[in-house]
Amino acid sequence: MYKQLFLFLIIYPLAAKAIAQSDILNTPVTIECRRQPLGRVLDVMAAKGKFYFSYSGNLFNKDSLVTLPRQTKSVGQLLQLLFHDHLQYLEQGRYLILLPARNKTAEETPDDRRHLINGTILDELTGDALGNVSIYDPATLSATMSKKDGSFSVRIKNKDWPILLAVSKESYIDTIIQIRRSTSRDLTITITISPDAFPPKALLLSPRQYEQNDSIHIEWQGDSIDAATPKNLVPGVETTGFGRFVLSSRLRMQSINLKKWFVTRPVQISLVPGLSTNGSLNSQVTNNFSANLVGGYSAGLKGVELGGVFNIERKSVTGVQAAGVVNIVGGPVQGIQLAGICNKDLDSVRGLQAAGVANIARQVRGVQYAGLYNYAETVRGMQSASILNHTRHLKGVQLGLINIADTSEGVSIGPINIVKHGGLHELSFYADELSPFNLAFRSGTPKFYSILYAGMNPSEQHRSYYYGYGYGLQLPLTHNLAIRPELTIGQISPLTLHHFGDGSSLVRFNLDLHWKPAKNFAVSLGPSLDLYHHTFLLKNNTSLGRIGWRVAINLF
Repeated sequence: MYKQLFLFLIIYPLAAKAIAQSDILNTPVTIECRRQPLGRVLDVMAAKGKFYFSYSGNLFNKDSLVTLPRQTKSVGQLLQLLFHDHLQYLEQGRYLILLPARNKTAEETPDDRRHLINGTILDELTGDALGNVSIYDPATLSATMSKKDGSFSVRIKNKDWPILLAVSKESYIDTIIQIRRSTSRDLTITITISPDAFPPKALLLSPRQYEQNDSIHIEWQGDSIDAATPKNLVPGVETTGFGRFVLSSRLRMQSINLKKWFVTRPVQISLVPGLSTNGSLNSQVTNNFSANLVGGYSAGLKGVELGGVFNIERKSVTGVQAAGVVNIVGGPVQGIQLAGICNKDLDSVRGLQAAGVANIARQVRGVQYAGLYNYAETVRGMQSASILNHTRHLKGVQLGLINIADTSEGVSIGPINIVKHGGLHELSFYADELSPFNLAFRSGTPKFYSILYAGMNPSEQHRSYYYGYGYGLQLPLTHNLAIRPELTIGQISPLTLHHFGDGSSLVRFNLDLHWKPAKNFAVSLGPSLDLYHHTFLLKNNTSLGRIGWRVAINLF
């Protein structure tokens, strides 16, 4: 098993395939519009195609009124109708970047120099300087953030001109700036970005008669199209206590600004978040193999990740993730997750989640194994912990000292099992052939429950105490009548200080008839089969079996 796991850890990242980029330009879109602003028309196309446009605010007039007849064409064909040959297009993940058409007569030659780009970010409407704006090169992942006065400085090593500089800020339209070849290593620019006044909304396109080539009609009618950002792109790991502790406010702000832009790379190595071979934009990169000497902060994982102390993934994990202390994942996990202290997943787990202390997830399809504590809202599989397992909806097995579930369609195995709705929580006072004073506690569900019991015989001839543990189930005969087969294993010891701890083992099978005339009260009685292994009762080491009895009053 260990050899197979080792081979998997080595081979998986080498064999992992690159994620195919979605071909946005070939995505078919049905649209029919009349005399509407061009900027809003692009919003409609993006909502229908489930992607995002990115462009400079001065690339074209977004308020131009255009019209198209009802038609189904690819995004590329519709953009050709709108812009003819005046633009070029670049796909980056779920982004379609609009750029000025390249001048074919002027070739951009390679350049190995590093260029320092200084600039200022302004609000297009108010002219105010904007701080905490993310400025980055999507190709090299060189990045920075603007200061309070809107100023920024970023150094880019460029080999191919023109340089594409991306600008992103929460509540503003993402913008791509194209920088042509310059003889100077230092460039100074001013960038204006527009507030996201028309965020993607749900739209209904209504048929209209064709009128002319340059106009569009759109009717806004509520929620016929879902253009919301997918859940796994919404930041969440940054809000956890550990995330706030190890991630700087700058990294957290950058993650908020760039919640829609992600790329995939095969390998990354980092010391701490922000110091990585992927640069300061490591939080936007999904890796196939990731090694974090202290800790890492990435977009996601498709392969293998090893962390000396911690691993933090904003999106999903597919493969194997292991950390010395803690793993935190914002999206679904498929595979194996191992941590010395804790695994915390804000979404679902499909596979194995194992930690020295605790595992936390929203949904589990597989196994949670922890030294102390497991929690999941829904479990379809197994929870196993030394101390406590907790879930809201159990559709599997819990194994631990204390098991808690709101509802259960499965089995809880442990001394104490609490099922809040539909569970069995019963205190029983009973007498049997061994002692007149006995107490038992049953917990779990009627389909399967555990039993803790203790008793004492105060008579002079048989002064003894006994205790044990067992399991049972309830087989209904009528509405308030059932049969209860139960198997328990316990100890019988003499009630004297001289012989304290000496005792005989007792295996007992009871078959009780259980009658429940009221909601909180029941009585039961029936025969038992007892098997003793004597050490003090018979003064020798022998076994003995006999038939016994039991009668009980049960309170719920």
